[in-house]
Amino acid sequence: MHFHSLKVAQFRNIRRFEGRLSPSVNIFLGENGQGKTNLLEALYVLGKGQSFRPVQTDSFLPRGMEDSLGPYSFVGAEIADRETQRKLEFKQQDSRKSWILDGKKVSRGTVTKTFPMVLFSPESLSSIKDGPEQRRLLLDEALCTHNPQKSPLLLQYKKVLRSRNRVLKELKKAEGPITSHLDVLDSLSEPFIDAAAALSLQRIEVLKALEPYFKQAMLFIQGKDLALESRYLISETSAMQWDRAKIEQSLRKRMTELSSAERQSGISLVGPHKHDVRFLLKGEDSRFFGSQGQQRAIILSFKMAQIMYHYQAYGQYPVLFLDDVLSELDEQKRSHLVSFLSDIQAQIFLTTTDLNFNWGEKHLSVFNVDDGQITPLGKEA
Repeated sequence: MHFHSLKVAQFRNIRRFEGRLSPSVNIFLGENGQGKTNLLEALYVLGKGQSFRPVQTDSFLPRGMEDSLGPYSFVGAEIADRETQRKLEFKQQDSRKSWILDGKKVSRGTVTKTFPMVLFSPESLSSIKDGPEQRRLLLDEALCTHNPQKSPLLLQYKKVLRSRNRVLKELKKAEGPITSHLDVLDSLSEPFIDAAAALSLQRIEVLKALEPYFKQAMLFIQGKDLALESRYLISETSAMQWDRAKIEQSLRKRMTELSSAERQSGISLVGPHKHDVRFLLKGEDSRFFGSQGQQRAIILSFKMAQIMYHYQAYGQYPVLFLDDVLSELDEQKRSHLVSFLSDIQAQIFLTTTDLNFNWGEKHLSVFNVDDGQITPLGKEA
């Protein structure tokens, strides 16, 4: 699968752009703050259904940038998907967002399932040393990309979690009888446990599926075996060998233990939103015993494992997005990553401030980005 052409209108600081894209490597070149990431984000929103930025806004519309068609943001592309040509469009007008695939309005979830993507970003490189939320996001991205039929598990869990938190918040604020609130909370227990167990189990299965590719990629980057291992932690205990029944048992136990604390805090303290992912090097937690270079190598290896696993499972590569990642890496890791990407037949979108990378025989399409203005610079062999 690859994006064949792209049209962008009034997205962040990009007023207008229309052009053809390379099925190989597309480089968005320019100084910092000119709109390179905005262009990458437009493509990502189109095919992924959401932004990758850590801080998001309700609207992509630039301030003061409207034309005769009114206040809207638009991204459209022609997509070569195996033997077919598809047309995908995204439009946001006011607060309403919509996706249109081959002339028919579709849900964001449908878009996410249809167009697999893998993102490398500076934020993802810091996932290990940051809090557990970033590591959960890393794992959930892999889940939704490689098991799209399972992505509703995440949405279902978030839905029942919101309901449970709403009741707990009401319980915390209640000044009179609380019997009715407790009854509602009790009625939510089974749906909550069911959704929490299903999501937890699928996260574990994803980690297991990626494990051999993960180790292979880490060996490629580091040049030696560091006995890399993944752990999915439920209540600080590894659950890698747990089945559905064991997960449910653990959830029920913790809900009982933290019942009073949840009512006092007004928020759910049990469930996948509290779980963690750990990466061990020679049996030690890489958060504390891994150097910054090793931590970045782990995340790079995890992303590379996603790519390799996806190809083995589906016979095609996901589209790859690299947002200013190469400048964040030391020379050795940058060389290893570019070498890996040069050997796979995936479409790549890269933002950078320079072209000082050896892509081998891949053909590059370069687009200069200057204050939201995008100029094709042609192709390089």
